[in-house]
Amino acid sequence: MARQPVKITIEPIDRRGNYRVIYRSRVLVAKSRDPEFDAARILHSRGKTGKLISYVNGTRSLTMDISWAAARMIIETSSRGPKTILHKRWKPLDKAIPAQTSDRPGRVQNCK
Repeated sequence: MARQPVKITIEPIDRRGNYRVIYRSRVLVAKSRDPEFDAARILHSRGKTGKLISYVNGTRSLTMDISWAAARMIIETSSRGPKTILHKRWKPLDKAIPAQTSDRPGRVQNCK
């Protein structure tokens, strides 16, 4: 017998592109700009596999494999539209940000 797909509902929470994910009448992701992929990572960590179907405003939006989606994320730049890439954990910058050395606020000079 085929496994039933996991169904989630995506709800916009503000006008800045943030969304909430509902799964089984509970909040799965409280705030995300990449809701389907964040939900897939959480579901995968809970041992869920198979198809993930997302609904937005009651309409079927996206269908994907949970394991595949858990390893990916969406990026979008000003020069390129949305693109799916492998998920990368956030890391702090390697280089230190130079301290403000100018006598004028808001202006940073190069530190040598």
